[in-house]
This record gives sequence, structure tokens and C-alpha cells, in this order.
Amino acid sequence: MLKRNLARLVATLSLWMLVGSADAKANGHDIDDDDGIVGTWLCSAIRAGTVLRPIIWQFRGDGTFDYASGTTVNTDNSPPPPTARSPVYKSGFAGRGGGHGEWGRGEDHDVFTYHSVEILHNDRGNGTGIFNVETTALLTPDGQLCSGWPGLCPDHKTTISLSWFQFAGGVDGTVVGQDILIPTGTNASVLCNRLSVGAFPAGPNPAVTPAVPLVPTH
Repeated sequence: MLKRNLARLVATLSLWMLVGSADAKANGHDIDDDDGIVGTWLCSAIRAGTVLRPIIWQFRGDGTFDYASGTTVNTDNSPPPPTARSPVYKSGFAGRGGGHGEWGRGEDHDVFTYHSVEILHNDRGNGTGIFNVETTALLTPDGQLCSGWPGLCPDHKTTISLSWFQFAGGVDGTVVGQDILIPTGTNASVLCNRLSVGAFPAGPNPAVTPAVPLVPTH
């Protein structure tokens, strides 16, 4: 009886492992604890026509990804500085909802990819647009995450796009379409340090103080 119950337990555990592996492959992820990217990253980001601003990336071991951005969302109809009334002049966007997406490993062990989407809001709290990001990032020998950064990882790219919703009956109505404000494939550059470093890697972004060393949980 004991041997029979043990055999059933082993068979059940094997089935769970097989199902978990199949789910991971179905979601396009190949995640393990040694890939060196899981955790929180302090990033500096910029694209043509904007200023350098901070972003916080968070990669989870299940292949999901989130970010909180301090970058501006500019449109091509903004007048050039210093005449611009604000960085989002005429865009209609007043708030960002935070990006959510999925990530995975690239063809090389030190290359990672992610895709995320973010809902943008107007000053009334209505969702009025979508911000899309596609990134291929390099984990450098110095332990930074890098995408499109001049002189450091120019062959790894971050591309973005931004759309403004079309409504039936005004911004309180049904979304019926979209206008493209920033076209698909627009390049951006991102460079990141781990949170434990305690500082954004470039530009005027402030240090995160105090920088508390992270204690491993396993």
C-alpha cells in the first residue's frame, strides 16, 4: 500500500511539473532564477525631441513586467522650446497609468525582450490613449540593462508608439478608433541600474537614498 501511494504521489508531482513547463512554453517565456534580470531597476530614458527622465522597471520571475514612468509624452504639434507651454502641449494627456507587459529571453543569454502597454488619461481621469513599448535590452558585463544607449548598446533597440483615442460623443463616450501621434518604430534609449545601486544611471535624475542593500530571500 505504501509503495502504491508513493507511486501515485510521484506521478502527480510529475504531472504538475509537466503542466507548469507547458504553460511556460505556451506563454513564450524561458524564466529561471539565474537570468540576472528579475527585480527592480532604476532607468534613465530619452527619445529624440524630449528630455532625459527617470523610469522604474520591475521584472518578475513569472515573465510579467511593469514600469512607472516619469517621462513626458510629447506630440509632433508641440511648439519647440522655449515657447512650449508644457511638455504635453495640445496632447490632451494629463496622467499615466503605468505600463504592464511580458518579458522573455532573447536569442543570447544576456539579451532580454519585453512588450508593454500603458493607458494614458486626460485631466478628467478618462483613458484617452495607449502607449506601446517594444524593447530588446542587453545585460552588460557591468550589470546594467541597456537598450539603444549610444556607445554602449546601439544594436539593442527600444521602440515606442502613441495613439489618441477617437470617441463617439466626446471623451465620455465609446472609443471608436485612434489617431497615431507617435508612429510605430520611433526609437528611444534606456539605461538602467539595479535598485541596490541606489541611483539612476544618467542625467539629472536624483539618487535613491539611502541605498539599502538587498538581502537575498533564498
